[in-house]
Amino acid sequence: MFRANFTGVGSFHLPNSAQAAYINDHWTPTKGLAIDAGLRQDWDRLTGDGVLAPRLGMAWSPFEKAHTKFLAGYSMIYDATNLATFSRPYDQQVQTIPFTATGVAGAPLVTRFFPGHDLRLPRYDQFSAGIEHDFGHGLYASADWMRKRGRDGFVYAPQSGTQSIVTQQIFPGAETGGNFMLSNLRRDRYNEVAITVRQSLPDQYEWLASYVHSSAVSNAVLDISIDQTLQVANNFGPVPWDVPNRVLSEGYLPLHFPVKFPGIFHNLSVAYLADWRTGFPFSIVSPGNQVIGAVNAQRYGSNFDLNLHLERRFVLFRYRVALRVGANNLTDHRNATAVNNVVGSPNFLRFYGEEGRHFQVRIRLFGRVK
Repeated sequence: MFRANFTGVGSFHLPNSAQAAYINDHWTPTKGLAIDAGLRQDWDRLTGDGVLAPRLGMAWSPFEKAHTKFLAGYSMIYDATNLATFSRPYDQQVQTIPFTATGVAGAPLVTRFFPGHDLRLPRYDQFSAGIEHDFGHGLYASADWMRKRGRDGFVYAPQSGTQSIVTQQIFPGAETGGNFMLSNLRRDRYNEVAITVRQSLPDQYEWLASYVHSSAVSNAVLDISIDQTLQVANNFGPVPWDVPNRVLSEGYLPLHFPVKFPGIFHNLSVAYLADWRTGFPFSIVSPGNQVIGAVNAQRYGSNFDLNLHLERRFVLFRYRVALRVGANNLTDHRNATAVNNVVGSPNFLRFYGEEGRHFQVRIRLFGRVK
């Protein structure tokens, strides 16, 4: 058990200003080939860092009827600074007092944050490529690949550490006390492969199906702050929103019956959403708030949502109106939002917060009939 005391007035003023400029050129050297090249310049007062970020994109249709298109691109992106991150040394500092099981107070642990030196703007290099084909009748299919690498990200690292946090094995949480300095030691990595099929139909009807395989990891998953009380020995792992696999389909389609029903059963449409994905990651912790093993090494169960709605469009008092009735999570799948992740506690690894099946009624207004 711990008690946190906050010291300092918590009143400060930290201004910032930024400047950016951008140039772009569109070039069509030959029929079916388009190239876009750009250059962005950024400067930020908090870091004093001036950077140049090139961008390059290409679209190529090699065949005569232009039904197939190849895409490729590269961009260097510099992330903007965040005042909340840079203001941490000027805000209140925390003093943590640990208690034994019998209620005896231990020596206070003081956590201090300090501004960094010679900081750079976080940089991300993004490569992408893809292919898209038009099958006619509004039917398209595409396959895309993306590779994104981030470096020089902002993270508060312990001053006593001499190694990069990519390899160091001791990266304590705020409640252990110590001095932390803002650094550019964060590294991020993202990979993605996506396949999508979609079709546009008359009268605003359409459908889509896609599969995405991705990976998003970082060497600083948990940010060290006075609000983050976990003690972390291995801070490399998947970020909280990492989803390795996702299958998604959605559509808005007409309902055709062999016999035309009168009244409300006439001119019916169906809207649906089917979404399955891998569960989000989470960490196992001890009663003393220590992360056991790597951060985010465990996962929730798979998440599945099936939303199904019927809609009828009609004219009411010279206004076009649509009445939609349906259910979300129609299958009542258990999509947990919380977990008991404390080792040794009652109901360890029990999941909570299932959303359940719920019904909706929705009215859409499209405007006045001319």
